[in-house]
Amino acid sequence: NMWRLRLLGGIQVDVQKEGAWRPGPVQPRPLALLACLAMSELQTRDSILGLLWPDRPERLARLALRQSLHHLTERLGPGLIVRRGRQRLGLDRERLACDVHRFEEALREDRLRDALADYRGDFLEGFVLTPTGDFAVIGKMAWRRP
Repeated sequence: NMWRLRLLGGIQVDVQKEGAWRPGPVQPRPLALLACLAMSELQTRDSILGLLWPDRPERLARLALRQSLHHLTERLGPGLIVRRGRQRLGLDRERLACDVHRFEEALREDRLRDALADYRGDFLEGFVLTPTGDFAVIGKMAWRRP
């Protein structure tokens, strides 16, 4: 399957089925991990823990990371998450297109019309960390429970 991650104007992951894009059933915490992984080539587990679960004890943060990785693999299929050794994680960019990458590339190549087509609003608009330490979408519902 081909996946599309939209981070401009909210957050949403879509899957291409039968020639059409449909919302993928990914929960907010794994969506946050997906967004984090999409923004760089490879990241260490420790850097991800510091970004997504800075206030949690290390044992609980590592558990949350494992659960999120499992959820993404279960929902989006094996092979999307790339592992380099035990500590480095990334995404297979051949299987996941990201609007931020297309937007930046269009700007670099002076293709303003293409850049505007990808721009739907602010980066991760409405995606917040709640007081309980979880992630939620405020305003636009860009995800749904399976």
